[in-house]
Amino acid sequence: MSSHIEFSFPIEFHNKHYETFVETLPGYPGPLPIKPETGANTRYIGVGEDEAVKIFYFFVESEGNPEDDPLIIWLAGGPGCTNLHAFFFEIGPFKTKKGIFIDGVPALQMDPNSWTKLKLANIVYLDAPTLTGYSYTTTDESYSSDALSASQTAEFVRKFEHSVFSGLDVEE
Repeated sequence: MSSHIEFSFPIEFHNKHYETFVETLPGYPGPLPIKPETGANTRYIGVGEDEAVKIFYFFVESEGNPEDDPLIIWLAGGPGCTNLHAFFFEIGPFKTKKGIFIDGVPALQMDPNSWTKLKLANIVYLDAPTLTGYSYTTTDESYSSDALSASQTAEFVRKFEHSVFSGLDVEE
């Protein structure tokens, strides 16, 4: 059985009603000039039977026109790689300052080449499959197959879009 997800745009944001805005990060001097959002501090998005699999994510809104810019679900290579690597070293809003530390952690600065800064897209950095990065499970669902991982990712996208967006058509 195969499934796919199709998105229709434009999207409309629900009054910026997100789970938790990240306001500071170790290594960044002061409040962040952007507000990445995560479900991690209040709850993860649960998927699977009894929502036993808890999916961790960061959402960063495009600095262009978020209602019209596409939504990208970014999955890291793996197995088991957290998307924090992409967030800090690839396409994310920050980069480290080599050799500079603040309170013992690498200093961060805004990355002018970030995909959100370049106004290319809204991005969800998703720690999937189960047991990748900060995602976890409360049952034996942790042993994932490709089909189960795809199903859980599709369920995450449906639940995420209902909590953040309206007007985004998701078809299975």
